[in-house]
Parts: sequence; structure tokens; C-alpha cells
Amino acid sequence: MAALLFTSGRIAEALLHFMRATVQRSDDPVILMNIGFCLSSLGVHREAVRYFRATLDLGHESKKLIEKLIESLSQINRIDDANSLLEKYQNTPLATRRMLLSCAANLHLKGDLETAKEVVERARLKEPENAFTQVTNLTLEAAISNDGNSKVEPRKRVAFHLNEAFHLSIMKPIFDALKSEYEVIMTADPNWIREFQPALIFVANQQANSLRMLVPEAKFVYTRHGLISKNFVYNAAKRCDYVCVSSNDQRQQFIEQGNFRPDQVWVTGYAQMDALFWDKELPTGLPLRKERKCILYAPTFTGGLTSLPMVLPILDTEFFEKLGDVDFVIKPHPLTSKANPDWTVKLKEIEKLFPNVHLVDDAGADVVPLLKRADLLVSDVSSVMFQFLALDRPIVAINNPDRFKVKEYDPVGIEWRWRDMAVEIGDMAILGTTINECLSNPSLKSAERALYRASLFGSLTDGKTGPRTLKYVREILPGKVRALDD
Repeated sequence: MAALLFTSGRIAEALLHFMRATVQRSDDPVILMNIGFCLSSLGVHREAVRYFRATLDLGHESKKLIEKLIESLSQINRIDDANSLLEKYQNTPLATRRMLLSCAANLHLKGDLETAKEVVERARLKEPENAFTQVTNLTLEAAISNDGNSKVEPRKRVAFHLNEAFHLSIMKPIFDALKSEYEVIMTADPNWIREFQPALIFVANQQANSLRMLVPEAKFVYTRHGLISKNFVYNAAKRCDYVCVSSNDQRQQFIEQGNFRPDQVWVTGYAQMDALFWDKELPTGLPLRKERKCILYAPTFTGGLTSLPMVLPILDTEFFEKLGDVDFVIKPHPLTSKANPDWTVKLKEIEKLFPNVHLVDDAGADVVPLLKRADLLVSDVSSVMFQFLALDRPIVAINNPDRFKVKEYDPVGIEWRWRDMAVEIGDMAILGTTINECLSNPSLKSAERALYRASLFGSLTDGKTGPRTLKYVREILPGKVRALDD
């Protein structure tokens, strides 16, 4: 019963059941361990450590136990104890990917870069495609490349903090632009950032306040992780010292509507889109046919706004026969599985039924290669609509009738003000017909798209957001500057 409560998210009730079980079995290591898991989930880390230690004292070890003990020790600032455990277990079968990445961070801070790289390689063997392993590897590659130069002349430090896997594709163009002039790390680990003590930290979400407690002297830059409002963007940006925007029009909007000072708003472009404008093909990892049209369905995850509950029931044989011989790619928002796992289960079932339907449910997968390949986009209020806008291709926008009931509905956000850039529908019975009509007449709504594209991106569709961001960073972190290769 207690385990079921825990897995369903009813942590406090699960804790109560586990505590009652200790009356009869006070020295049962599994019960003590689960009490620790509950306490850790509730943020009571000091007590969690006590129960985890008691479990170890009874001779019980497991990967999750060690990982959670290290995490709780770090949360209560017992860094030396956490590091001792990492060193003890890093070469044992109990070492998890996360533990190995923490070991690599410690080795990086000590300057033992080659050993850190070896540890990351072991982590990659466990989960080759994991985004957080990738960013640690990128950090070490940059550090090794610049190691000699840094010893001659210390560089100022810049960190990139990811709290979602999909932030990698947003941060990487900026990371690549800065890594030759600054000492950089890219990580999801706040402890690494605390010990690294950077002067500047890039974030794509609203975590700046919590990180500022760890690095109070640092300045923060908000890159955004999308181009729409959802009554979110200004609040997240105001936690930072600077915000990156995609055009001069957007800069003016942040100043006038968001009450930002002009010097706080950097006109850089939107970093995730840089590769969209490069003159080269981007691999999608899917068996898409060049001679066939490609339809991309990319819904958001937010209840009341997402089109998924409307679209899922109609993705059947009749619908796909109406579309004809096309490739149909489904790329849900990276947070969809967290918001409603049943949607992902249903999408996987649909993919199995139809050979030309392809589901991309990896939370860390970059949507840009799919946007570049797609002939038409079907969405709702997902930010990908506005990335796709830059390509001047048809968009079908589905309106959820429940949108007025949710707090994320922002009628003055561009996701609603600019609705006429797409063909809007609310009746799913005509979705297939609407898609076919737009594919037959791709210039439909082209004038509206051109107007909004000019406002959202201006002339910044050259794939050089990273270098432009570097120029702003140089102004607030001056130092020895190399010539920037355009």
C-alpha cells in the first residue's frame, strides 16, 4: 500500500504508512530506505540522510539509495561527505550515470580533465543519448581544448544551467560561441555551478532565484525556451539581469510591456533556431522519404491549450487515408509525458499501427531538424509555430475550446494575437481536409506570415545568434578578446 501511494505521488501518506511499519520491523532496511526516499521527496533532506545511513549500516546497498543519499547530502551542504561517497562507489557496479557525472564535475573542478573525460565515457555507455551526459562531455571537451590557454591567463567563468533536457539545443549555439574566450560549463547540477563560481549564468527557465542563492555575485541571462507568452515569459525574465530577444520589435515590447530597462534586453535572435538557417541538411533520425510531403504535428502540453485530447481520437485509418501517401511526424512538447503519460502511450500505439507515422518522444530531441524538413505544421499554441513561421510554410492551428478556463491563456500574447498567420480550426472532422488544402495552396496566409515574421525576427535569420550573444557578453565581462570569425 505504501509503495503504491509513493508511486502515485501521495508522498506524505506513503511516509505515514512506512513509519507505522517500523513499529513491527524497526530494523528492516527496505522500510528505512523507503522512509528516506519519502523524506527526500518532501525536501526533508537532513532526516533523509539519517534513514539512508541507517539502511547502509544494516548492510543494504542499492543504486537508488546511494544516489539519493549523495543528493540529500548535497542539499544540506555536506559536500565533502557527498564527494567521499562518490569516490567510494564510482568504480563499483552501484555507480549510476548521475553519480558518474557528479564525479566528472568534481574532477573538472580539481583540474583532472582527462580522468573526468574517462568517467563521462563510462556514463555515456549507460545512456548514450542522455542530454545531461552530452552537456558534461561538451564541457570537458571545451575545458581540455582551452586548458593550456587558461593556465597562461585565467579566463572569466560562464555557466549554462539546464533544468530540462530540451534546453541543450537552446544553449549549445551560445555555449559554442563563448567557449573559446571564457571558461565555461554546461550542466544541470547546481552544486557544480556553486563550486565553479561563474560571473555569468545562462538559464532558459525560471530557476534564476534559486541559483542566485548559491552564486549571489553572478549575473543571469534569460535565453527563453520558446517564443510565446502563456503568462510566463515576463515573470521568468524578471528573475534575471538580462534577457535575449529575437528582434528589435521584441526588444521594444519587453521594454514597454515588461518594464525592462533598455540595457537589460539583448537583441540576439533565438539561439535554438540558428541551425534552421544554415545551408545544410539536418538529420532527423527518421526514415522520411524525400519524394513525399512531410506533415509535422507538434502540440503543446498545457491542459486547456493542447490539441492532443482533440486530435488523438481522430488519428485513425480514415484520417490517414484522407491525407494520402505522406510522412506524418508527431513531436509532442518535451513535457507531455510528465503532464499526461496516457497521451504518450496512445501516441505510441498509433505509431505502431501506421508505417508512415513517426513519433519523436525523446524529451531531449531537437525539433529544429523536423521543422526544416516539414512541408506543413499542425499545432495549437506551441512555440514551434513561431519557429516554423520563419520558413514561410503553411500552418494549421487548432483551437482548444477550454482555453479560456486556464491561467496560461494570455489573449495579448502573440500565440493569440497573431492567430491569422495560420488556418484556424476547432472542428476535428475537417482537419484532414484542411491539411490537404494547405498543402495544395502553400501560399495561403503568406502575406500574414511575412508581416509577423518581420516583427518577430527582423533580419536575424542568419543563424548567428551565438556570435551576437558573445558580443553582449564581452560588454559585461571584458577581458582579452580574440577576433570573432564571422
